[in-house]
Amino acid sequence: MIRFGFFILIVCLVACQSQTRLESEKLNLISDFMESARDEKIPNDYIIQKFLPVDTARKMREIENTILNEVRSELNRDNVRLKYVSYAKAEDKITRTFEVSDLELDNLYFVLNNDSLFVPVLVSNGRIISFSSLRKGDRRYLLLL
Repeated sequence: MIRFGFFILIVCLVACQSQTRLESEKLNLISDFMESARDEKIPNDYIIQKFLPVDTARKMREIENTILNEVRSELNRDNVRLKYVSYAKAEDKITRTFEVSDLELDNLYFVLNNDSLFVPVLVSNGRIISFSSLRKGDRRYLLLL
């Protein structure tokens, strides 16, 4: 019985470590994306190629550029202090407005500026598949790229 308990403890520790590493990778991806967007010397095309899905149509590329330009202009204002928070750790006042499926919850993060929502970020397969949302009434919907 003690061996079985020890085995379960080891399995739980390995699973927790794996989950923590995966979350850390996602947060690093988001942080790198935001820092690249902040750097005006880095062209949009480079950021899009490095961080966003690569199989997007020309029209979608225009939308990505437009959204990225807006994010970049906001990032270069005074007193921008970014903080990255997972959906699970975000305050209820932020999460309750978003319409998301249960499948997206582990991959949804929020970039906060001075504790207010700056952009939501949805990650999948090492890429950022959304960094914008649309508001309809009191609900927000992620704009998938």
